[in-house]
Amino acid sequence: MTNLRKFLSFASAISIVSQACYAQITTSIQPGNVLNIGYGFNASKPATGMQSFKTQWRFLTLDPSPSGTRFLATQFWLDPIDHSGGGDTLYIGINPPNQAINYAGQVHFSYFGTHGSTLYNQNCHAGADGGGGITCALDSVKALPGQTYRFEAKITKATATATTLEGNVEVFDASGNMIDSQQIGKFDVLRTNMELTYPGSWVEGTADPCSSLKRTMVEYSPFWRNGNIITADAVNLNSISGKCPFTYSVYTFPDLTQSVRIEYGN
Repeated sequence: MTNLRKFLSFASAISIVSQACYAQITTSIQPGNVLNIGYGFNASKPATGMQSFKTQWRFLTLDPSPSGTRFLATQFWLDPIDHSGGGDTLYIGINPPNQAINYAGQVHFSYFGTHGSTLYNQNCHAGADGGGGITCALDSVKALPGQTYRFEAKITKATATATTLEGNVEVFDASGNMIDSQQIGKFDVLRTNMELTYPGSWVEGTADPCSSLKRTMVEYSPFWRNGNIITADAVNLNSISGKCPFTYSVYTFPDLTQSVRIEYGN
């Protein structure tokens, strides 16, 4: 998966015409993710020190078989609180092609590391993307246009020997009514004094050329930490990059937080 530590330190040169207007992006990067998206972390809202966070997006346009789009997720790290390094990668998100490609479930909460331990429900199994780690997945949550998906990752318990992690998903209809709420999975990692750090979102790509990408529009809401939407962080517009051309528009709410609609494909 894309190394978002490197990505979060990179800012594309993007010219913003105005808020609430589209700005055409014609630059592209080496083949890889369809989109990489960072959030507005700064000295007062650092990308570290989290015990939980929520991330949310809505499909405005989604083909039933969206060629070239594999997976939408927020990737983050389980890092030592003392910032000594050596953290483990996790991600949480949804597979939009409705099992058109080789994923075992629709929504995923996955851990990549060698310290996985107790699995607390049947949604989880050992292994992640063919390697070590843990994957938790649900088949019952489908990716559909008009629906909003809110994902939560959190540390629920810390003992002298382990950290317990939990991933959840809530689904809202086009009117904003919650229509589903489920735990994706829960498991232990045999590491102590840990925190969640450096989240960023992406749309995973395939080897398909840009010309074959189906038209897709996704609205990204602000990221917020520790369950508190007041401390929401908007998408950092200067961080948006991808392997194919895309456009975006920005909506600013009365509290000055923003959602960003990103469109790509044909």
